[in-house]
Amino acid sequence: MAVTGLKAIKIGILDANDKVDPAKIYTIDMTTAGAIEANVTGLAPAETSLYASNGVYYVSVKGTGQVKLALTVADKESLVAGALEAILGQTKGADKISYTSPDDVPPYCAVEIITSDKDGNDLYMGLLKGKFTFDAVDAKTNDANGSPLSADVLNGSFVTRADKNAVTAKGMAAAPDNVTQTAFETMLFPAAA
Repeated sequence: MAVTGLKAIKIGILDANDKVDPAKIYTIDMTTAGAIEANVTGLAPAETSLYASNGVYYVSVKGTGQVKLALTVADKESLVAGALEAILGQTKGADKISYTSPDDVPPYCAVEIITSDKDGNDLYMGLLKGKFTFDAVDAKTNDANGSPLSADVLNGSFVTRADKNAVTAKGMAAAPDNVTQTAFETMLFPAAA
């Protein structure tokens, strides 16, 4: 699929019933943390070949592989207050310090990647159910040219969401599909009752 650009990312926190409270949908765009790259891997399933008579007799291919997302943002700390802790399952103390502890359990999230097709029409990609981690900080000294921002990478691993029996989804705004962003988000972030 040919895509161009990355307009925004939306992350919705799923509850125990795979529903989303609209107040728990966080947007990463030019006004917040700045979406740089969304690298989705593991879409292809593992292949198993059966050899017979000195050659491949049968190839078994079904489902998906281990779907992962490496989400690169300009500054994760620029998300709205509480978003990062909510996505990563961390706590912020009364002292305003965020803590990472052995007891952290990140919640399941649904993710929308908003991009465009080769003709500039909106394209919506969804990862239906996964958990995020944040693995590394890369601090470097300034040099004669100043200090470029060190981008942050949130890593997610995704599983099948029961209501759709799927790991990923895609909607195209262009004909013949004519999927609207509202319709896609209604599917991806089903409202909690």
